[in-house]
Amino acid sequence: MAAFVVFILVMLVTVGGPLLAFFALMRTGTLNAELDALRRRVDGESGLVPAPAPPSRETIPAAEDRPPRPAELPVSNRSEDMSQSSTAEAANAVPAGKRSERAESVGARLLKKGVAIVLLTALIVGALLATVLGLVQERQERATAVTAEIGQLWGGAQRLAGPVLAIPFAVVSTDQRGAREQGPVRMLYVLPQRLDVAADLRPERRKRGMFEAVVFAADARLSGSFAPVDVARHVKGEVVLFPEQAALVVGVSDLRGATHVPRAKVGAAEVAWRPGFDGLALVGAARLHLPLPSLDLAAPLDFDFRLAFNGSGRLTVLPLGAETSVAIRSPWPDPSFVGALPPAERTIDAAGFAATWRSSELGRGFPQQWPSGWSVHDKPDGIDQAAFGVALVEPVTDYRAVERSVKFSLLIVGVTFAVLWLFEALVGARVHLVQYGLVGAALALFFVLLLALAEQAGFARAYAASAAAVVGLSTAYAAAALRGWRRAAVLGGALGIAYGGLYVLLSAEDLALLAGSLGLLAILAAIMWLTRKLDWYALAPAAER
Repeated sequence: MAAFVVFILVMLVTVGGPLLAFFALMRTGTLNAELDALRRRVDGESGLVPAPAPPSRETIPAAEDRPPRPAELPVSNRSEDMSQSSTAEAANAVPAGKRSERAESVGARLLKKGVAIVLLTALIVGALLATVLGLVQERQERATAVTAEIGQLWGGAQRLAGPVLAIPFAVVSTDQRGAREQGPVRMLYVLPQRLDVAADLRPERRKRGMFEAVVFAADARLSGSFAPVDVARHVKGEVVLFPEQAALVVGVSDLRGATHVPRAKVGAAEVAWRPGFDGLALVGAARLHLPLPSLDLAAPLDFDFRLAFNGSGRLTVLPLGAETSVAIRSPWPDPSFVGALPPAERTIDAAGFAATWRSSELGRGFPQQWPSGWSVHDKPDGIDQAAFGVALVEPVTDYRAVERSVKFSLLIVGVTFAVLWLFEALVGARVHLVQYGLVGAALALFFVLLLALAEQAGFARAYAASAAAVVGLSTAYAAAALRGWRRAAVLGGALGIAYGGLYVLLSAEDLALLAGSLGLLAILAAIMWLTRKLDWYALAPAAER
C-alpha cells in the first residue's frame, strides 16, 4: 500500500503539471502558432519565400479607391511598371541550387545529430551497466556477508532430521572348534513407521548498520511411532542385542540456535535430552539423543516431543517416516518452497502462509532400517537429497530492484533523447550535443542516487526522491536549452511518465512483462503519431533520394 501511494505521488508531481501545460498549449493553439512561425523562419533562412496570404474582404479597397489597372494606364507607363517588377523579382530571387543546398544542409544536420544521439545513448547505457551494476554487486556481497554474520550469531539455515532409533548389536560367530566369539558392537538404525512434524516460524528482521537479514524462531513438534524391530531381517547370523543402550537420535543443523528443549515423551515415560551421539551424521555433527534403558523391541514405540530453535534463511525436514506428514506455517507473506517435494497443500496471502507435505517410503529411495558401516557417514546414499521445506525470502530486495532498474536505463535515456531530437526535427529547436550529454549525465546520476538513498530510506522513498530530483533538474535545464518552459514541460512530462512506468515494472513482478510490452507499444505509437507528417527523405542526402 505504501509503495502504491508513493507511486501516485510521483506521478502527480512529475507528470501532472507538465501534461496540463502541454494540453493547455494544444488547446489554445499556441504550439501550432509556434510551429508555423518557426517553419516560416527556417524557410526564410533557406531562401524559400512563402506565398503571401490571400487578402481578407475587409482589406480589399473599393473600386473608386483602387489604383488604375495596368490596362487603364498608358502603354509607356505600363511597360515601365512591368520592367520595374521584373527587376525587383530578379533581385530577390535565390538560385534554385542554393535553395536545395540549404535544405539539404538542415536535413543532413538532423541526420548526423540522430546518429550521434544513438552513439551517445549507447555510451551512457554501457557506462551505467558497467559502473552501477558493479557497485550494486559490491554492496550485495557486503550485505550477504553481514547476513552470514547475523546467521552465525542467531542461527543458520536449519535442517531437521529424525528421530532415528539406534540399537547396539553384535554378531556372534562360531569357529571350527565350536568356540563362540562375539564380534564388534555395531548399530542398527531404524526409521519411524509414522512421522508427523508441525512447525511454526516467527520471522524477524535483524539489522547491523544499514544492512538487515531475515531470521526466524521455530517451534517444532515431532510425533509418531516405531514398529516392532525385527533385527533378523537385516542382519545375518546370530545377533546379540543391547537394548538398554538404545537411544532415540535427532539431528538439527545448528544447535547454537536451540533455545528450549523440553523433556520428551517416549512410550509412557518422559526422558531428558542429552547432547551428541557417536555415528549417524544425518545433518552434520549437531545431534541430540534420548537414552532408552527400558526399550521393548517387540512392541511399538510412540514418541512426542517439542524443539524450539532459531534459524535464518530456510527450514527443511528429512522425510524419515514410512509415512511422513510435515506442516509449516508462518506470518511471512513471501515463502519459497524448496527441496525434493512440493507441498501437497498450501495457502499464501498477506497474512502469511501454511503448507503441508506428505511423503511415503515408496518414493524416497532409502530403506527403513540399515546397520552401521553402510557408508562413511552411516547413512544411505540419497537421504540428503530427499529433504524439503521452505525459505523465507524477500521477493525484490532493494539491491535487486536497483539492479533491475539499471537494466531499463535504455528506456529512460532513449525516451528523453527522442523527445529532444523531435523538438529539433519538428519545431526547429537547436540542442547541442554537449547539452545532450549533460542531460544524459543527470539521467545516469539517477541510478547512483537511487542506490545510495535505498540503503538509507528504502526503495520506494528513494525512487520518489531520485525521480523528482532528476525530472526537476532536467526540466529546468531543458527550459534554457529549448528556450521556453512550455517545451521543457513536455520533456519533463515524458520523463516523468517514463519513471512512473519503470516503477510499475519494478513493483509488478508477475505482470512486469505485460506492463512493459504495453508501455513500449504506447511509446512507439506516440513517436509514430508525432512524426507522421515528417518528410524523412528530406533528412537524407540528395544522392540517396
